[in-house]
Amino acid sequence: MRFFFFIILFAGCTYTSCQVNNDLGFSLGDLLQKNNGLLEDRLQKIRLVALGDGTHSESNVIKINIEIVKYLHEELGFNTIAFESGIYDLFKANKIIKDDGDVSEAISNSIFPIWSNSCEFQELIKYIHEKRGEINIVGFDNQFSGNYSTYESIEDLRLLLQKNEINNSINFEFLQGVFIRLGEEFSFNGEKDYKLFEIELGKVKHCLQSLRNTNTSEADFWLQYIKSTENLVNDYFENDPNSVLVADWKAKMSNPRDAQMADNLLFYMSENPREKVICWGASAHFANDFSTTNNDELRQYKPMAYYLKQKFGSQVYSIAPIIGSGTFGVFEPTDTIPDNLDKSIEFELSKKESYYQFVDLRSRDANPLFTSSAIEYTPIQAEWNKIFDGFIYIKKSSSTSLVNEDCFFRAKPKDMSIESTMDKKNNSIIEQNLKLVKGRILSEKQKEVPFCNISVKNSTIGTISNENGNYQLIIPISTEMDTVVFSCVGFETREVSLKDLSELVILESRDFVLDEVMVQAKTLNPKSIVEKAIVNIPSNYIQEDYNAEIYSRGILTNHDSVKIDVENVVKIYDENGYDNKGNITSRRIAFKNNECKFRMQTTSVAAALKPLYLERIDMVSTSPLLKKANLNKYNFKLIGTSEYEGVKVYKIAFESKLNSYRYSGYYYIDKFEGLIYINSKDYSIIKINAYWEYNVDKINKVGEFISDKEFINLRVAYKKNLNNYFLNYGNYLRYQKGVDKKNDIFYELEGKQTIYISLIELDNIDVIPTKQYIPSNSKKLIKDTLFWKNYNKPIINE
Repeated sequence: MRFFFFIILFAGCTYTSCQVNNDLGFSLGDLLQKNNGLLEDRLQKIRLVALGDGTHSESNVIKINIEIVKYLHEELGFNTIAFESGIYDLFKANKIIKDDGDVSEAISNSIFPIWSNSCEFQELIKYIHEKRGEINIVGFDNQFSGNYSTYESIEDLRLLLQKNEINNSINFEFLQGVFIRLGEEFSFNGEKDYKLFEIELGKVKHCLQSLRNTNTSEADFWLQYIKSTENLVNDYFENDPNSVLVADWKAKMSNPRDAQMADNLLFYMSENPREKVICWGASAHFANDFSTTNNDELRQYKPMAYYLKQKFGSQVYSIAPIIGSGTFGVFEPTDTIPDNLDKSIEFELSKKESYYQFVDLRSRDANPLFTSSAIEYTPIQAEWNKIFDGFIYIKKSSSTSLVNEDCFFRAKPKDMSIESTMDKKNNSIIEQNLKLVKGRILSEKQKEVPFCNISVKNSTIGTISNENGNYQLIIPISTEMDTVVFSCVGFETREVSLKDLSELVILESRDFVLDEVMVQAKTLNPKSIVEKAIVNIPSNYIQEDYNAEIYSRGILTNHDSVKIDVENVVKIYDENGYDNKGNITSRRIAFKNNECKFRMQTTSVAAALKPLYLERIDMVSTSPLLKKANLNKYNFKLIGTSEYEGVKVYKIAFESKLNSYRYSGYYYIDKFEGLIYINSKDYSIIKINAYWEYNVDKINKVGEFISDKEFINLRVAYKKNLNNYFLNYGNYLRYQKGVDKKNDIFYELEGKQTIYISLIELDNIDVIPTKQYIPSNSKKLIKDTLFWKNYNKPIINE
């Protein structure tokens, strides 16, 4: 009985993209008509309708449930949708939506991604947007499903008490650490923390009781949320879900969670006695009483709906989907729905021509004891009218699809009425009258200078050196009288005329350790320097739309043998620039497949090779390190200065105090540290070296691989173009060593992607509506031989 529990494991997963399934043509109107109004009649006087969705991964179940939601709201006055997602997550999402916030963003930050990240669910998000002000969304789960509970609820609590002038001695930092662990890892840390947690929670409850004197409604919600979370901690403390193998999971282990989910929903309904509620979640939670089944495991399980029926009786109507054939699965891969057993209700219904049918179990004339596979496709004999009130039969279903640009609902899309055309400008040079310049860059100590900027002065022609200091540059012969500029952090900028350029270029070091720098400590407080750099991001980095051209090369090796080697040139459209949201779309200009012996989705290491992993690489745009609110979560140390293009640069080491996703940008991290280089003149961030080390013990509990070691190294640099800084290059390396449990194969993977950005365009913006993903089978892409022959590419990873 794993599906309705292990929804929690999908909160931090990366999914493989796939195509949207075709709509199979059913509608609720047809369903109502073909069943002589039976469904409509049964729901007229109901206060709570629970819509089960099987395993969360059947596309047609989600579609028909959305149609029922629309009908219940528009025809029968149901104005609340209660999701199997976090109680606080949906509480805050609902407030944001009521305050005219972005519906898509609010839902993606609150509802479990197993739903919110599916194409099929986007129609419901759209409907909630259209009915803003009419529909409330709430959560009843005590598990944390989104960012609001995990990362924001403790700070929101602190601000609430501060606003109401309630003095307290609560250790908010400790509670924040606990909540991050609950949300990211679905676990609790042990007996010592448990005792401290109880003490701090006691303080919180005392403060909330004081708040009831002036703000009863909000205080009561917070008390319910704290009660719900306390029971979650008790459950994790007694029965750590991460220590239970899937094969050992038993349905009764969900009893504490189901009881608390019911309590959370009953609290909402008591606070809102006139609200009619639609529940959305796993079918198993919406079952009533499994005592009549022939399944020993289920007989020990007491679902959420059991408690709801105890309170509201026949005013609760629970509907479960049953399916004849097809597939199910969360995005990819998929499983086949087992064949229906002879004499099962699914088998009997499959004999009829109707694609979908409604079965009212309350008035079913036949023997209530029959076989159905309504619970995770397991054939179970039971008196089903004591478990559910109705079935919706679907003849055939298919798996859900991962959301993509084609199906993603966005409330206020940018005007794309002007058709975008392929930009003919790129870093490719006309074939005639070309000259290839090669060389190597070393320091005065004969050490290679990696990732040095090389550009022809007053032109768009440029490149960077690779890790060994080597570079190549294709130039028109007509530029031979021009000047080449070599600039790199920590070195004196050097200009050399092309006619005098030798193969070896020596740069003089301008890197100084701290004791060589005569400064006053107070004026160079490293945290203050970083804070000033963050404050200056809007003035240093463009906040408007722009286009750029990106060259990327990704190489994946296993035991030093090359498995993937791909090159891409893409044109990007970055909406609003460096607004820390990563709203980047792209169009591929050219592709080159040097080697492809590995499926791109096989591991996270391989997935990082996709073009436009830019969302991870561009740290100024997306890293939690560069958010002012997070500054206290890192240790900073000024370790010296460097020079870049004649300006002094501060070199500051950083390390995270809390290695959570909130502060590192990745899950299951043990260490996040690195160096950040900041221009002393304008406080621009011009270079970052970052390192993430994974906690392999945590990874091994949830993945298909047993990792011995896993880490990420990232180097990024920024360069000024006209009045703003932009990402110039990024070098991303992810290493993974271990055993593939499924195939019992030892592996040592190293995935490296290096990108170089050129041709920044601020005028005549080409609005690119969607992102082009690289297909799983990259051999399908056409190689543009002539393009690559003339393209002025850097010699990356060679």
